[in-house]
Amino acid sequence: MRRLAAIALAAVACGAVVAHAQTLSLAYAKGATYHYTLHTTSNLSTDMGTVSAPVKMDMTAKEAVTVNSVDSKGVADVSLTFSDVHMVMSMTSANSSTHIDQTQSTFPTLDLEIAPDGRVVSVNGINVMSEMTLGVGGASSFVIAVLPDTAVKPGDSWSKSYDQPSPFGTGSTHVTANSKYLRDETFHGVKAAVVETNTSANIDLSMTPTQQGAAGGFPGTSIKGKWTTDVTSWIDPSAHRLLKTLMKGTTDITMTTSVQPGPPIASADGSPVIPPGISGPFTMKGLSTLDLEPA
Repeated sequence: MRRLAAIALAAVACGAVVAHAQTLSLAYAKGATYHYTLHTTSNLSTDMGTVSAPVKMDMTAKEAVTVNSVDSKGVADVSLTFSDVHMVMSMTSANSSTHIDQTQSTFPTLDLEIAPDGRVVSVNGINVMSEMTLGVGGASSFVIAVLPDTAVKPGDSWSKSYDQPSPFGTGSTHVTANSKYLRDETFHGVKAAVVETNTSANIDLSMTPTQQGAAGGFPGTSIKGKWTTDVTSWIDPSAHRLLKTLMKGTTDITMTTSVQPGPPIASADGSPVIPPGISGPFTMKGLSTLDLEPA
């Protein structure tokens, strides 16, 4: 009898700690609005041939996400509006230094289409790279966890990869996202699923000039490089919404272009001046962060 009781007690104890698999996805209802506070930073090193300059930016804002519609596949059309935007930016080169500290009451609205697994399908009606995932803000990143297609439990991992052709020429971007369901955690009274996603994107794109651009001496642009992000997100599995996200990212991009000097134009005193040409490569490297919290 004691042995049976011990077995029963052990079974109950084990059952109490077994984590059940659940679906992690985003779901939206037409007319709903979600409010967040946003803090994003970047520390970049830019090299534009004759000019090399570090660029630092720190921005805070209030953000509202309004759901305009949801299609039969669960893809939501949402508008992101920003208010109380405070931006501090500095850029220093060998010959000059620029510092900007400004506050704007409003900021241009972004219209996004977002898939249930977090991928941003389009921005302002333009198809974007499949690797971009929603940060429900943070115009530089759009990041949350890349969510799984099947039910998962704490400790489970999954991977997704994408190849997105260039919408403006040739080439593609290859993206790999590796995610892990870390744990369950109470956040603002909600039992949230904490998910970490490490994403890397290898970029190899060529942008073909328009007929008008080619006539003006612009031959096109090639972009090569890589960016990575490490994102931790808190997901409400019952309401299927993002509660909070933290992101750290790196960027290493090289852009190559060559524009011939323009035809002579008259200066203020009437003497001819030839507009200078532009030649690459131009590089941008650095770090960025994003912190999105419920308002």
